[in-house]
Amino acid sequence: MTKAQGKAKQTLRAQRAKKQKVRTTVWIGSDMELAQRLRDAKGRRVRLEGAIAVRGDDATESDRRNLASLNEEISKLEEEARETSIKFVFEAIGRKRFEQLKNEHPPTEAQTADAIKAEEALEFNPDTFPAALIEACCVEPEREPGELEEWIRDDPDDEWNITEVQELFQAAVMVNMTAPRYDLGKG
Repeated sequence: MTKAQGKAKQTLRAQRAKKQKVRTTVWIGSDMELAQRLRDAKGRRVRLEGAIAVRGDDATESDRRNLASLNEEISKLEEEARETSIKFVFEAIGRKRFEQLKNEHPPTEAQTADAIKAEEALEFNPDTFPAALIEACCVEPEREPGELEEWIRDDPDDEWNITEVQELFQAAVMVNMTAPRYDLGKG
């Protein structure tokens, strides 16, 4: 008898109890120069690893020392980046709450008319729904209720660029529209 055959079948209730909500983390950096230094260092590492792989047994000890030094530099830059960035953790809110939130932020008549002209479908108000979804799904950092939504939507200090807001919105959508799936073969 195999291990799998000897294992008792679990009820749906027991299996559901083990299910975890989908989560993801997004880091929004505040130091563009640091981000560039980190990208450059990682690029140098990829090139050096490639050169070492091509050389195989002919790779020099100097190459290996340079790689170790570069890995140390990258670790320090990553730690510095964490210290100067905002960490956002997003968690799925469930399909019912997701649909409810979309219904709470319907497109305006003007947005609907524009979508029809462009032959597109519009399920929500693009001016209000993204910030509301980000607020609803973001479990970290700690904040006052509605603070993140207001900060993104109103942006009184004009701190957010388009890509930053899109990254947060995409993460909030992703945790609600993605399922962890595994290819476990036959079974």
